[in-house]
Amino acid sequence: MGNQETSSSLAVVKPERGSEDFVHIDPLRIKVLDCRVLCKVVDYGNITAGGIVLPATAQKDRTLTLMKVVSIGDGRTTDHGTHIGVRVKPGDYVVVGKFAGYEVGSKNYKILNEVEILGVQGVDEGEDQ
Repeated sequence: MGNQETSSSLAVVKPERGSEDFVHIDPLRIKVLDCRVLCKVVDYGNITAGGIVLPATAQKDRTLTLMKVVSIGDGRTTDHGTHIGVRVKPGDYVVVGKFAGYEVGSKNYKILNEVEILGVQGVDEGEDQ
């Protein structure tokens, strides 16, 4: 395949002569910065909660995506010096828009800005977000 070199946070595969030029990025080795969140797309199948089987064409029309938070950044600092942390934590399930974020490594992982998260699934009113 190629020689593998690791930089500080990315696994980069250098292609050998005659192979296609590509770089493989391992999403699990990325340290996200600021208010960004690394998430994995959750495949919740083609059956609705009511037991209705959805055809493949209906699944493509979904406007929201359920994702599981894998890692988070450190938050950000305001102009006044106040630190604001990220309001989700690894393991949370979040709902985002269909076109939110940037794909990383494969279509299964995305890096999102925290403001692109529309909601957190299963948060009780008494819990902190």
